[in-house]
Amino acid sequence: MPVKKRKPKAEANLKTIIIKALIGSVVGTALFFALTALTSFICLKNDSSRESYKFFMLAIGAASGFICGYLAVKPVRKKGFLTGALSVLPMYLITACVSMLVSHGGVGVIGWILCGVLLVAGSIGGIIAVS
Repeated sequence: MPVKKRKPKAEANLKTIIIKALIGSVVGTALFFALTALTSFICLKNDSSRESYKFFMLAIGAASGFICGYLAVKPVRKKGFLTGALSVLPMYLITACVSMLVSHGGVGVIGWILCGVLLVAGSIGGIIAVS
């Protein structure tokens, strides 16, 4: 039997790709903040140290970046690496602005590491959505 090839679900013009990337970014950002609030609540209930928050934020960033990249590329199924990576950039900008407002400072080392984690996770999500 011949193997069926998957066809793209939507036309992959630039406007469609940008809209799908922004939708994935909005969903990923909402997921990031919801998981951050849940994790903060659990850590405060358990009286955890402040040092462990960094690792939880990186894990949450990886999960939400993956979902963001996956949801941005799944409807189009083209250019998974690029679209997945670009879909997490608005998400990172929003989280960095909120972080700077809350801490009254700049983005630290963990913030730049989070940017890298988001880019890698979004790219992986986009690649998996294409396959």
